[in-house]
Amino acid sequence: MPIILPFFIGVGIVTTIIVAFWREIFKWLRNIVQPYFDRNFPSYAKYVKNAYTLIDTNVATPIRKAAAEAWSQLRDRLILQKVHITKESGTFMKQVETYTSANPYVEDPKFNRTVEKHTLSKAEIMALDDDILADINHDGQHTINFTKQQDEQFEAMGYEI
Repeated sequence: MPIILPFFIGVGIVTTIIVAFWREIFKWLRNIVQPYFDRNFPSYAKYVKNAYTLIDTNVATPIRKAAAEAWSQLRDRLILQKVHITKESGTFMKQVETYTSANPYVEDPKFNRTVEKHTLSKAEIMALDDDILADINHDGQHTINFTKQQDEQFEAMGYEI
């Protein structure tokens, strides 16, 4: 059982990243590529637009649905996951606190708490959002409720979690 949960967490995170980047890719295609075809190849523009729709319908939508289903299954066992980022003496630290349940369907479920902590690399620091960095520079810390954030993201896409 311990190997399965990290696998599902990893699949959930990877799928979420793909879904998040797909929106950006799709936006880029609509805002940059489509106008280019509209201006320079108007006879092909409608085919390019149809291709985006087909890709979104046949690729992105099934991926989003699969991601929502995987997240829903994971949420049966993943009770809470918080990411704490702190800055101590100029060093950025990341602590991931995870609460899981081996069997959430019993009357008195037992919870497992795991904590992983490591120093952020320069690349990881550079990848942080500006608002997170602002919080860390102002307050010395930033906390992300990962489970709540993911739930809200899937609910915004119209999936019940």
